[in-house]
Amino acid sequence: MSTKEYNLLNMKAAEEGKANKIKIGSECMDIKRHVYQTLLKWKNDNCHTTLEVNGARQVGKTYIINKFANENFSHKVYINLFELSGEQFLSCYQKACDWQPGEGPRPQAPLHDAFRLFDENFSDTEDTVIIIDEIQESAEIYNRIREFTRQFRCRFIVTGSYLGRIYEPEFRYSSGDVTSIQIYTLSYEEFLEAYHLARANGFSNINVDLISAIPGQTVESWRRTLEQVMALSPEHISAYSLILEEGTTFYKKYVEDEAKEGPKLPDEDAERQMYWDTETLMEKNGYHRYEISNYAKEGYACRHNLGYWERIPYLGFGIGAASLVPGDLTGKCRKLEGKMSRYTNPDQLREYAHSYRNKFQAELLTETEEMEEFMFLGLRKMNGISKKEFSEYFGKSLEDIYGEPICKLESLKLLEQDDDRVWLTKRGIDVSNSVFVEFLLEE
Repeated sequence: MSTKEYNLLNMKAAEEGKANKIKIGSECMDIKRHVYQTLLKWKNDNCHTTLEVNGARQVGKTYIINKFANENFSHKVYINLFELSGEQFLSCYQKACDWQPGEGPRPQAPLHDAFRLFDENFSDTEDTVIIIDEIQESAEIYNRIREFTRQFRCRFIVTGSYLGRIYEPEFRYSSGDVTSIQIYTLSYEEFLEAYHLARANGFSNINVDLISAIPGQTVESWRRTLEQVMALSPEHISAYSLILEEGTTFYKKYVEDEAKEGPKLPDEDAERQMYWDTETLMEKNGYHRYEISNYAKEGYACRHNLGYWERIPYLGFGIGAASLVPGDLTGKCRKLEGKMSRYTNPDQLREYAHSYRNKFQAELLTETEEMEEFMFLGLRKMNGISKKEFSEYFGKSLEDIYGEPICKLESLKLLEQDDDRVWLTKRGIDVSNSVFVEFLLEE
């Protein structure tokens, strides 16, 4: 297993299958990330720089930074510029810095005054740390990073989601007095520690996500990955193949620029072999394939996954998340052609947090769109779709709507059917996207 594969392993306590009611103290499940040593090195470094912490969302930046601060400093000031603490600090900052000529002596240390206004216990000592989270929310604060280092004895840690913001003209990149580190997802060793901690604390239902066809991966290394994970005997394994989306940095590097330096993507033959090996090895080790990319031991198929493929109504929370709900929650359309509607949340964090129902992007699904989704989502499951359920939901028979494409795909040995169900063959799974296209209807 390569280092890159290690970093793409994501262990999570699964929601599927049987429920566990376990009360676990916070320290019981606490794993000390390897990056913790990097944080200690920064604290003990005589250079006295501001620490800039980068990393994708949901990799634990805020948690580990606060844990490190609590354990290694006598006083911590935490400011999140996206939350109420951020609004309060900016108010203190404006009050401390809002000086006009003729209003008396000019403040000598307005930044210090701002932190004292915000935290009456603030003391500018080496044993104090100030954490400014979501710093991309204020260009003015971001642009003062170097001043933090030079004007204060205390230590500063700044973090946030910089992409898209620091390229705007009002943001000035600080090239000096800053130490930058990157927090990644769990390393393989950290993954193992988390896995065994979960087992030791009573979790009897664990899922592991794997990604194949990543840069530098070979058929042999992928097999080793599968074997190592299955040796741990998790109840559920999701095995996805990397998909490159146009317009992303990853796509530009590995497709448009063909990765002139560094590891290359596996070729098409290697990717296909990885796909076949996944099913073979999973079946050999007692994992039932119940959906194109998901495998489980008996009784542990993921209810969340199945609910999505079967179009059970759901609510999505978070930026860019989608919901599928019965009827029309906006109240703007009294007569629906279909029975379901989809809502997509704003894709910007601040807009999402302050949004109301009328800011959601609402898409009222037509009957045609619902039929299409019924087919290409349902056919992802190994047991396919039910003719009876189609008829009950739409009031029309499956044969009347899709008789021709089903007959065509069955003759090509891409589909099979019995009295009630229609499902993909192994050959059909291999070319599933081409199969799904056959179920698009003309409006």
